[in-house]
Formats: sequence, C-alpha cells, structure tokens
Amino acid sequence: MGPVTSYQDFYKRYQSIVETDLKPVSTSRTELQNKIIYYQNIDKIVRKEKQEIIKKYKLTPPIVKLADLVKDAAYLYDVRKSYLTKMTYEFWFILEQVVRVCQIKKEWLQWITEEELYLILKGQLRLSVRIINERKRDSLIVGRDGRSYYAEGKEKKRYIRQMVSQKSNLNVKEFKGLSASNGKASGQVCNIIGPAHLNKMQKGAILVAPQTTVDYMAAIRQAAAIITDQGGITSHAAVIARELKIPCIVGTKIATKVLKDGDLVEVDADHGLIKIIK
Repeated sequence: MGPVTSYQDFYKRYQSIVETDLKPVSTSRTELQNKIIYYQNIDKIVRKEKQEIIKKYKLTPPIVKLADLVKDAAYLYDVRKSYLTKMTYEFWFILEQVVRVCQIKKEWLQWITEEELYLILKGQLRLSVRIINERKRDSLIVGRDGRSYYAEGKEKKRYIRQMVSQKSNLNVKEFKGLSASNGKASGQVCNIIGPAHLNKMQKGAILVAPQTTVDYMAAIRQAAAIITDQGGITSHAAVIARELKIPCIVGTKIATKVLKDGDLVEVDADHGLIKIIK
C-alpha cells in the first residue's frame, strides 16, 4: 500500500487541472449549443447506434443478450474496484491509529495476522522485534479451523517436514491448471510461499505461489509467468497477469508441492499446462 495523498497535494493537483486541462477553449455559440444537445440525448444516441450495429452484423437475440451481460459485468467490476479503492484509502487512516495506539512500527503491520492485531488492541499480546525479524527472514503461514496464523518453532519445522515429504512422494512431470492469462514461457522456478521469500525472486523466473496478494507485486513484475495452487480467473494473480500480459495458470492445487526452486519448466497458459523439463 502506498502513501495516501495529502489534502494539500490533492488541492495543488486540482488547481493545476483547472488551470490547464479544463481551460475553456474558444467555441462558437452554435457549437456549444450542439454539444449540450448531444450530451442531453446521449442515451438515445447510444441506443440508436446499438440497434444499427445489431442490424449491420445480423446479431441474434442470444448474442445481444450475452453482450448486455458482459456490459453489466464490466460495470459491476468497475463499481467493485471503486469501492476497493475507497476502502483501501480509508483503511490507511485506521492503520495509522492502530500504530499510534499500539505503539508499534508501521512496517510490522504486514507481519501481523488479524487475530494478533485484535489481541494487541485488547492489550493481550505483545510482539517483539525478534519475532518480527524471524518472520521477515523466513515465515510460514498455515490455515486451521478457518483461520490463518504464523507457524513458529517446532510446529513450523513439522509443517516443513510434511511439505518436503509430500514433494518427494509426488513424481509428476506435467500437470494442469486453469488458464487465467494466455501465453507461453519457460524458466526456472522460484517458490514464493510468503512475503518473506520475495527477495529470492529473479527476473525472468517462473513465480510459483499458493496464491498472490498485493505484497507479491515486486516479484510479479519480474516474473516470466505465474503458477498458483489456488484461485480462479478473477483471483489477484489472474487479474494482474492479464494487465501485465504475462502467462498465468491458477488453481493447480499441487504446484508448490511438485515444483522446487531451480526446476526448469515450460508454461503453456493457452492450454493450462505445466511441464517439468529438468
């Protein structure tokens, strides 16, 4: 999450827009009246153009209905993004107060779970610099009973042994997932299990993760392709991959178990196929 624009910066930018982009242009009275009439009747004009396109290309009712559904879906998608943007903006101020009340460093927030934050606010938990540094260096988030938490100490070692054992028992040379962004790529695997592993990412590597979040953006921008265990075509990895135009396969279920750092793989996102070359 980046810094929130201050009121002074926003107002300065607003004045700049008013002085340049919105500066009145010399327009005759007739031209101005025509523009006003056009925008007053824009709905009728759009409907008329739509009917002309339907007639020109001889579109059938099912195709027209599908186009309407796509239009509505695109609108809802934009509404969703606008609310997420507003929520992110407002949430920044909440986090500022959390940092002040709990007397912790702002950077610690990305290494704290929701449950831990709740306990900290209630005064029932205090995190040390040592714990935060350990999580930065090598962290493991696990899920149990509907919640996620950081595995520590013996429990963390036990989970790691289980994952290593699962990988050794899977003799898979190719597997499939859901194609989320078309394209093909090849390269060495880089497993990014959590934010603590982001510094492993190399430019041109194949990013493999359980799923991605905004914390992964620095690694995603260096990736030749993305493979995830979880997610669908509207997941974070899928949306970002399409925006950046890089191949992406999601929902493989086993990618992080089968692939290890340094494996050479081919990613055929056109067909949702991953092949282990070496």
